[in-house]
Amino acid sequence: KKFAESISPYAWSKMEEEIKIMKKKSYDFVLNKETLTYNIASRTTTYRLKSDLTACTCDFFMAFELPCRHIISFHIQQNTEIPTGSFAEHWRNKCTVKIKM
Repeated sequence: KKFAESISPYAWSKMEEEIKIMKKKSYDFVLNKETLTYNIASRTTTYRLKSDLTACTCDFFMAFELPCRHIISFHIQQNTEIPTGSFAEHWRNKCTVKIKM
């Protein structure tokens, strides 16, 4: 909830789509100690997730710079929260600024 409130409604709607896809699949994360990345095999390709969870090579992350299904799944498997600052700054919810007229 805290994360959802920290990003724009549009960004949250994109992430909700990723969450729906993630719930239908199970991901295996294989650590490559040389590159400090997790390899995630899919039907057609292998994605690479940075071990610090700040980037993924999947199309969603590359296009939106928001936590993708792979990052979200990893956090769920590890029972950790997604840090509120783990996305591109332009998605931050700045609607809390009051405008005086």
